[in-house]
Amino acid sequence: EAHYLSTDANGVQSYDMISASNGDGPQILRVLRPANPAAGVAHNFLFALPVEAGQGTTFGDGMATLEAANAQNQYNLTIIEPSFAIEPWYADNPNDANLLYETFMTSELAPWVKANLATSGTEQNWLIGFSKSGIGGQDLLLKHPDVFTLAASWDFPADMSAYDEYGSSSASSYGTDANFQASYRLTPAFLTAHKAPFVSNNRIWIGGYNAFQTDMTDYNSLLTAEGIAHSTEAWTVMAHRWDSGWVPLALAALEQDSVNQH
Repeated sequence: EAHYLSTDANGVQSYDMISASNGDGPQILRVLRPANPAAGVAHNFLFALPVEAGQGTTFGDGMATLEAANAQNQYNLTIIEPSFAIEPWYADNPNDANLLYETFMTSELAPWVKANLATSGTEQNWLIGFSKSGIGGQDLLLKHPDVFTLAASWDFPADMSAYDEYGSSSASSYGTDANFQASYRLTPAFLTAHKAPFVSNNRIWIGGYNAFQTDMTDYNSLLTAEGIAHSTEAWTVMAHRWDSGWVPLALAALEQDSVNQH
């Protein structure tokens, strides 16, 4: 459930969202609706996936970056940004019922958004993220193609091979290595198992050539080898942050992929 709190000067609404799957106590949910949407552009939902716990902005502010780009109006998007008690990798931790972030995103947040924020009833759900929310976005899309329509994922650890490769940050989300290997690691077998909805329809954009250059080129090759349709931004070095310039490229790609879904 969500309880409205306030609206800031930029039109961003804040809610207290309470979910048994999403940590201890209420977490802030931010929502930005289009005020002056571009004519003739279908209304869709964009889930901005944070990379830090709470309202952390060490790597920039996703919602602020999107608002500064006027994404909500240019692309007629209602932007939704959840927050989390720990650094989110968008996984279900089998050892902690309060850390079921995949379940929260797919079974709680997405249905709440549709029920409370839809205007047409035919909105697509787009995902945008980088780093841990880049690999998280790929997992969410590949595992839940009927919930999420598109994903733009930038500069993320696609070659990650163990649940604790990033210390307690990743270990706390995945819980066990067996869970990571079976349900989240981006292996050829995982992609083969989930690729059917993605072979003839381009639903994936990847980019980023900063912190994870090898990972991104490897993942691009893996998607190609698996016959998964995707678009790849020209390899360009930009800072590993929300506000370094990649978000407008991702938005343009999402819009193009969205139009092509019909």
